Amino acid sequence: MRKSGEKQSRRNGKNRILGHQPADLQRQAELENQERRFRTIFDNIQDVYYEVTPEGTILELSPSIERISAYRRDDLLGKNLFDFYADPQTRVRLLELFASQGTVSDHEVELKDKDGTIVPCAVTAKLVRDESLDRPRIIGIMRDISQRKRLEKSLQTELEVRRVMNELAAVLISERNIGDITEDVLNAALRLTASPLGFVGFIDPQSGDLVAPTMTRQIWDACRVPGKSYVFSHFKGLWGWVLEHKKPLLSNRPQEDPRSGGIPPGHMKISRFLAVPVLDREQLVGGIFLANKDEDYTNEDLALLQRISALYAIALQRKSFEEERERLILEYQGALAQVKQLSGLLPICSYCKKIRDDKGYWQQIEEYISEHSEADFSHSLCPECLKKLYPEFTDRVKKK
Repeated sequence: MRKSGEKQSRRNGKNRILGHQPADLQRQAELENQERRFRTIFDNIQDVYYEVTPEGTILELSPSIERISAYRRDDLLGKNLFDFYADPQTRVRLLELFASQGTVSDHEVELKDKDGTIVPCAVTAKLVRDESLDRPRIIGIMRDISQRKRLEKSLQTELEVRRVMNELAAVLISERNIGDITEDVLNAALRLTASPLGFVGFIDPQSGDLVAPTMTRQIWDACRVPGKSYVFSHFKGLWGWVLEHKKPLLSNRPQEDPRSGGIPPGHMKISRFLAVPVLDREQLVGGIFLANKDEDYTNEDLALLQRISALYAIALQRKSFEEERERLILEYQGALAQVKQLSGLLPICSYCKKIRDDKGYWQQIEEYISEHSEADFSHSLCPECLKKLYPEFTDRVKKK
């Protein structure tokens, strides 16, 4: 027992000489554990933790910056955060918010990445003034919201598409003529794909020509091709390929496309091209053609154009039915008119059987009927008239 007590006494004396007490050692160990936990969190946090001065100097930055940016943490420490804002006015707005509220929550900003691309972020931060700090600083969390912005844009785009398509569907079932309907189809296609140029046409069922009653004014005014027309008897180039093959075409380098026949002298330059045929089942009934979008056409643009072409096909089919119905009605009305001319009270001579017409002239009955109907006559004699007019012929027949 004495030896054990002596060892403990010597250990306590050694701790007193070094200036450490057992409680101090425990507290230091806890602090070291906390620091390791905080460092682990700091190194693995998904959002970006940052500390900057009110002037924008970056004092601290979590390594997670490398998940949303091509920059490394060490590249940015000591740099000015405000230099990375895509819009310089962002700095002014943020400083105004910190001055008035001392904090911002889920505030959207756009940052420039190392390659110049824009990264949308949401910032939640607070201006901290603490006696333990040598100067005030802004401490916050920055979150990459690129995916959220893409989803929001997709939703907004789909809502706009549905609104335009509903408006177009309402127009296509109206009593407007085919020229106005074609113009509405073109306007919807230009709007939904952000295309500056385009035209829409339908196939004339009699000639097989493409009739394009509407074109963007830029095309018609800028085109210097001699003898230009709204009616196309020959299908050429990329748009002709679409009609000949009944297939859609998306070409963001049309000048390099082997299906292109080149640009004729006087024709405006085509930098990008998108087109779809309009089909009623397997029959070609028209086409929609767009060009020169500021950015490349996408498969989403192509899908939109195909949805529009389906509505246009229904409109053309309905107009075709209406025209056929009108033709049949006119034929029926004409037939009824002829029937009416032969009905009613007809003045006829009781002896010679001539008929008096509306002008007071007397006509043979067969002549009158032929003029007022589609009936034709062949002449013969009935048995009674034959006996009366040619008795010798009838007596000869009896003897036989």
